[in-house]
Amino acid sequence: MVVKILNLVLIVLISILIVVVKQIPKHISEYLLEDVKNKNARQLQVESYFKEIGGQEQLKILSEWSNMLVDLEYFKEKYTDEKN
Repeated sequence: MVVKILNLVLIVLISILIVVVKQIPKHISEYLLEDVKNKNARQLQVESYFKEIGGQEQLKILSEWSNMLVDLEYFKEKYTDEKN
C-alpha cells in the first residue's frame, strides 16, 4: 500500500516537473521578446528626443540666416563692431 502511494506521489511530481520544464523555453522567449521591445521603445524615445532638439537647433539656424538676409540692421548689429 505504501509503495503504491509513493509511486502515485512520484508520478505526480514527475508530471509537474515535466510540465514546468516544457514551459521554461516559452518563458525565456517571452522574457527576451519583452527585453527587445523595451530596448526598441527606449531607442525610439532617445531618437525622438534628439530629433526634437535637432529640429529646434535647425529652426534657430534658419532664423539666424533669414535675419541676416532680410534684416540688414540685425546683421549689422550682430556681426560688426560699429556702434551707432
